Amino acid sequence: MRIQVIGVDHRTAPLAALATLSDGEGLSRVLMARQADVAGAVLLSTCNRFELICDTDDSLEPGRLRERVCELARELAPDVDERALSGLRADVGDAAVQHVFEVAAGMRAAVIGDKQVAGQLRRAYELASERGQCTGRLHRLCHDALTS
Repeated sequence: MRIQVIGVDHRTAPLAALATLSDGEGLSRVLMARQADVAGAVLLSTCNRFELICDTDDSLEPGRLRERVCELARELAPDVDERALSGLRADVGDAAVQHVFEVAAGMRAAVIGDKQVAGQLRRAYELASERGQCTGRLHRLCHDALTS
């Protein structure tokens, strides 16, 4: 198993394009239901970012997960702006973990150091946990990132 983050933010897509992804709350549940090699997922969706933090089988290639997220976004939000999808990046393993820590610390915020992002990540983590979407690895990652 490994951590993968598929995400787009204010640096890689216009805010108007990101807004077309903001209604993606069901995406993580649908992804887990249809993609057996995704064991858990936390979706952080705000006006400045759309980050899907996943615990996946080692065999799931980042490019394939990114493609699947794009397909589901188009299916669940037919009016999605393609600029948001083209800005999606894939981080895997240590790079994905580092990315989550940087997001939690506000290092990837529009205003560096913004603490609001940590609160948004906490709510996303709590929601995923309530829905049974968190693996032990995701619990540890989110807890450690939020308490560092």
